[in-house]
Parts: sequence; C-alpha cells; structure tokens
Amino acid sequence: SAASFRTGLKVNPPSASEQGNASNVIYNYPAPLKPGIYQVRVAARDDHSGLVGSAMQWIVIPDLSTGELSMSSLLVGLESVAPNSVNAERIQWSVDRKFAHGSHPRFVTFVYNAAQVSRGVTNLAARVQVYRENRPVLSLPFARVQMSADADPARVPFASEIDLTRLQPGAYVLEVTVEDLVAHKSVAQQTTFYVQ
Repeated sequence: SAASFRTGLKVNPPSASEQGNASNVIYNYPAPLKPGIYQVRVAARDDHSGLVGSAMQWIVIPDLSTGELSMSSLLVGLESVAPNSVNAERIQWSVDRKFAHGSHPRFVTFVYNAAQVSRGVTNLAARVQVYRENRPVLSLPFARVQMSADADPARVPFASEIDLTRLQPGAYVLEVTVEDLVAHKSVAQQTTFYVQ
C-alpha cells in the first residue's frame, strides 16, 4: 500500500433547490506518490442504508526527471465546485465521465518537459479526436497550444471542450495528441467517457 485513508463524512440532506444533485458527494484526498503505476481502490458505505459501493482505476505517474515529453491524465467535465460563493475558483472534474447529449464538457491536460524555443516559450500543437468502437467520430486538426504570459513552460496546460451535439448515447474514447514542434516528438493520452 502506497497510501491509504479511512474517514467519515457527514452529509446534510439537500435543500429543495438542490434535489437534482442529491447523490453527488465530492471528497478529495491528496496523496504524495513517487513515479510509477498504481491501482487506486476506493470504497464507501452509507451508514444509514448499509449500501456499499466501490471503484478502482489504474493511474500512471510519469518520471519527469528523465526530461522526456509527457502528459498528465485527461481531466474531463471541468466545472466549478461552488458557484456563486467564496470557493467559486475551485474546480472539479467528472468522476464517472457521464454527460448529457448535446452538452459541451470541458477537459484539461498538462504537458511536461516541452522543449523551449527561447526562455519560457514553447511551440506545441494539439489534436483532439473522439472514437466509438475504434472508429473516429470527431476529429479536430492540430492547433497551436496557447500559453499565457505567466504560464510555467515546464507544465503547459491545454484545455478545450467536446461538442456532444452529434454524438449518440454510448461509450466513447477521447484522445488528445500533443506534438512538440521544437523537439519533433509527440505524446498522447486517452480516456473513456459516456453520452447519456
């Protein structure tokens, strides 16, 4: 075991205006981990009903000390955790990656160890593709990754959104490919999401 936690959460009943989100409980546990491949397992039990649920997922933490071009996981379904409050700047991504037909979920990834044209300046291009049953159903051409003036060139963010208007309900794979036009290298990440 590389890290573990055991805790209790007190969840207040939702108000009348929050009934639509009655089942959504967000809990974050930061765990400092060394580079490697990990299996994350989480289980929860409702003390009131006795119901138990669990989930697991493999994650890869790249070794950035090698200097090789790499990407973080794709964080899909970005939204504010607490809109119209003092915590409005905090964001959360969708855990189950299930989205309504016609919605436009946002995603973000981070590119590490990109070569620099000059001090603090990179030259990256990203392509977004969506597959269903190994067939491309959405493909956007490579576009330059824009960097803000205060961005860290060692950790370049790339964010965009997926238009689900033309996608039928079912399982899809989102693939993002980033090319380093200075080092002539590329890297890609994939994740599954669902249209309801």
